[in-house]
Amino acid sequence: MLETTVMNPLLMEAVQRLGLTNRQSEIVMLLSKGGDIDALARELSISRATIQTHLARIYTRLKIRGRAELMSIILSDVLTHSPRQHVGTLESQAPVAALAF
Repeated sequence: MLETTVMNPLLMEAVQRLGLTNRQSEIVMLLSKGGDIDALARELSISRATIQTHLARIYTRLKIRGRAELMSIILSDVLTHSPRQHVGTLESQAPVAALAF
């Protein structure tokens, strides 16, 4: 089962900056943790088709074509907004490790 209670704060902030709805943000967070469409549907108690609709709207809103581009945008944002004092430490690698492709 996907972990929805413990999320990386930098990852959460990056997703918030995308300007998505709360549900879309929730879906992006779960995707970034490695969930597939079926796992997300089970976790959120909604249909697979609803997840696909949300993803299509996310991709359209962000003018991207898919999950890889979405994760790239989030990773870039996390790295851009990471505190400088952690650069080069294991802590700085945590946001990267949190994104599952």
